[in-house]
Amino acid sequence: MRIPLDTVFARDLLQLAQNSTNDEDFLQSFKGLHFKVNNGFQAPGEGTALYLATTNPNSKLTVYYSSSTESASYDFIVTGPAIDFNHVETDYSGTRVEQVINDHSLGQTEFYAQSFTTRAKIEFNSIDSLPESAVIHSAILELPVSYYQGSNFYPSSAVTVSFEIGTEGTRFSLYPDGLSFNSSRKSYVIDLRGYIQRIVQGDLPNSGLFIAPRKYNTTVERILFNGVNTPNKNKPKLSIVYTVL
Repeated sequence: MRIPLDTVFARDLLQLAQNSTNDEDFLQSFKGLHFKVNNGFQAPGEGTALYLATTNPNSKLTVYYSSSTESASYDFIVTGPAIDFNHVETDYSGTRVEQVINDHSLGQTEFYAQSFTTRAKIEFNSIDSLPESAVIHSAILELPVSYYQGSNFYPSSAVTVSFEIGTEGTRFSLYPDGLSFNSSRKSYVIDLRGYIQRIVQGDLPNSGLFIAPRKYNTTVERILFNGVNTPNKNKPKLSIVYTVL
């Protein structure tokens, strides 16, 4: 994507670059560029999401200029240490997501995770009935999603799985590098053996798990999970194999 810029602005940038002694000095006066969409009303399913690859070698701002003797160009390179950030505003008014947030029981049919705004939370009350002497041999959580092959509304390629401890909500990740989507099963298959064993032993609270797209702060990915009362074929389940000593 090539964006023409105002020539007066370009002239000011060249002057600023000439008067700056180093990059830090330049950035004190030039705070960067702000990109945002400028489209009107769109029907559901229209539009797109674009990601700017600012660290790509081709990402740069080029000023083309001429003097009485020559024509030339000057590149403002976007380097790795340069700061970039996103600002996203989400309006859930009148949507199923808003209904599930306001009434968690509706998540029995389907529930959601959306980058920037919403993490899915799953609670396992039945774990509390396991005896403290139980040795967990296997604990597999499978979370199917509403998705068909070829759909443009594909689920995240990987998710984060985390839990909270304490009233301040300190969060710990079970899979720091993310957990990949199982395309053959159309679900996320999560090994929770160690996590549940620590709950049974009393080392961790049974406060539930949070599931979110791994690129939670850099994409607009969303996931539509099947609830236990889903009309779809596959339902979420937690399978535990244990021995009581």
